[in-house]
Amino acid sequence: MPGKFGLLPDIEPFVVYAHRMLFRDARGLLSRSSLRPSPHAGWDLLRQAWHTAPLAMIYIAILAFTSAVLAVAYALDPELYRRILVTRSTNLSGLRTRPLYVLVASAFWLEGVTFLRSAAAVAAVLGPLEQAIGSRPALGVFAAGHVGASLIVAGGLAAGRAAQVVDDRVSDTIDVGTSYGMIACGTVLAATLPPGWRWPLTGGLAAGLTLAMAREPDFTAAGHLVAAALGLLCSRHLAHHSALVSRRRIGSKQRSTPSA
Repeated sequence: MPGKFGLLPDIEPFVVYAHRMLFRDARGLLSRSSLRPSPHAGWDLLRQAWHTAPLAMIYIAILAFTSAVLAVAYALDPELYRRILVTRSTNLSGLRTRPLYVLVASAFWLEGVTFLRSAAAVAAVLGPLEQAIGSRPALGVFAAGHVGASLIVAGGLAAGRAAQVVDDRVSDTIDVGTSYGMIACGTVLAATLPPGWRWPLTGGLAAGLTLAMAREPDFTAAGHLVAAALGLLCSRHLAHHSALVSRRRIGSKQRSTPSA
């Protein structure tokens, strides 16, 4: 069975949004460098990306490192490559023996040649979300999607094994990757858009995940739907928190304003 490395939904709308927000000053950087682009323009873009979305940049760097480690491991010994992934997977065996370790580690390892796709998803989704709501809330959304969906799916698999409707091999399957967390982030990102974009993108994401589940019903597809639902819950919480903070600020300003 495939793990969380399975195909992410279409992220083209989020790529456009990322280009507008994360790299909104790129055109200005190039225009200020005269007719001949500066040799430092690439570094300027990297600094701009680091300034606007440090969490996304750090995550991409870690994924690049772990992907390089896996490439070397596979070249030396394919069995070593598999052992590295299995011991970091949120499968039933890992959650039973080292739950905290695998819940964290599984988010930083990718199966197969998926680094470029995952890095693009992080830049296109996590980067703009981080800029929109802040690094700590964005990290919270990712963690809620990744950890929450992993645990809920594991609970379903455990129940399926007890009912003897799920193969025992799922206990040691490879289940690593970014997709649960990124889908939760994508759902919250869609909620930050204006109403004209918000509902079509949210509905399109839900429809795409539902179709993927109908076409290939496995625990990964189920986890994607769960992650999207968790993203919706996070968006409601963030909206409520933002409204509460705004009301408190307005009340504070009114109390500090002297009466006539």
